[in-house]
Amino acid sequence: MAKLTKRKLQAIKTKGIIYDTFLEMVQESEFEKLTVEKICKQANVSVGTFYHHYKNKYDIMAEIFHRADDFFQEKMANNQIQGKTATEKIVSFFNLFAQIYIRHGLGFSKALFNTQNRLFVSEKRVMVTILQDIIANGIEKKEIKTNYSAEEINRILFTTARGIVFDWCLRDGGFPLEKAMHQYIFLVVQAITP
Repeated sequence: MAKLTKRKLQAIKTKGIIYDTFLEMVQESEFEKLTVEKICKQANVSVGTFYHHYKNKYDIMAEIFHRADDFFQEKMANNQIQGKTATEKIVSFFNLFAQIYIRHGLGFSKALFNTQNRLFVSEKRVMVTILQDIIANGIEKKEIKTNYSAEEINRILFTTARGIVFDWCLRDGGFPLEKAMHQYIFLVVQAITP
């Protein structure tokens, strides 16, 4: 790997500042009211610098999703999605899913839940394919009983999980998200456990 120049290192640092500033600001301000100009002012960067790194504020959201995908890919590679059976791994997967939202905070979570965010329905995302592989493997090993395909179960589980996070947002974080995620996903998984 080539050594990074000072200029490249500075660019990485600046992009990180913009990203972190966005995450901080979205905790305090409604996403719709958050402008590129406000982000730049808070990050102490020019608008041109922002546009060098991101197309718009939705592009930062896309990066957040890509980082979540990388997180799940790393967890899968390191066998940190725990469980002996596919259904146990599904519950573990969604425990990690809840942790991402908790780590990023309520404001961030509220910002994600809008109809402009098409990343939720992308079935090619790494996170989605990892879960689908767990489900398909579980069906193959007869650890999951169902008349549904792996794709359909995947969609049901993600819809359930997003619904839990959305309810958490609606209730301004009024309940422990990780506990609720575990309970609801466990209930859904019970329906497909032989």
